[in-house]
Amino acid sequence: MAARLDANTAALWPGERSVMVTELDDYGPDLREIHVWLGGGDLGELLTFQRERAEDQARGWGCHRATITGRAGWVRALKGHGYRVQSVTLVKDLV
Repeated sequence: MAARLDANTAALWPGERSVMVTELDDYGPDLREIHVWLGGGDLGELLTFQRERAEDQARGWGCHRATITGRAGWVRALKGHGYRVQSVTLVKDLV
């Protein structure tokens, strides 16, 4: 992560009680997204201040959407069948 921050391919978003790390992904001229790939600390701060700050900046950078990858938690319907959640990506259109 330090190498990506040093190379400006990732951005660090420190808060008072939380932190996020994002990256920008371009998928051609019609789709640019900000992707949150690390986050931790106070959940309330992440869901309000940190999220809003990153989304506002992403719009300024011309991003069309925001994505978040993380662990999903319990998935009761498939637990008994040997399935486990590895990661979940959440998407929000910004324009």
